[in-house]
Amino acid sequence: MESKKVLLEKVKRLDLEGLWKEAELKFEGKTYLATFKQFNEGSKFGIDGGRISKLTLIRKEKNEKVKLANFDRGWDLEPTEEAKAVLEVLLDNEN
Repeated sequence: MESKKVLLEKVKRLDLEGLWKEAELKFEGKTYLATFKQFNEGSKFGIDGGRISKLTLIRKEKNEKVKLANFDRGWDLEPTEEAKAVLEVLLDNEN
């Protein structure tokens, strides 16, 4: 039986300054990728006043990627119900 727990597999830096990062998460047998811009301190532009000011969350499938949420100083694409549990773990750890 599969666990309902979201697992934050890894977080890696995508640029030399360390502002852009990518996280891989697992939930209910699916793989999710979050690409986000993270600052050292929270701001009014961040999610809930936090350190992440830009974020895209996708679910990886065999031949495609499905965008589930997008934040660019505000929600351009509100998180789907599926995305909320995954984002909760990511934001608890990185925001």
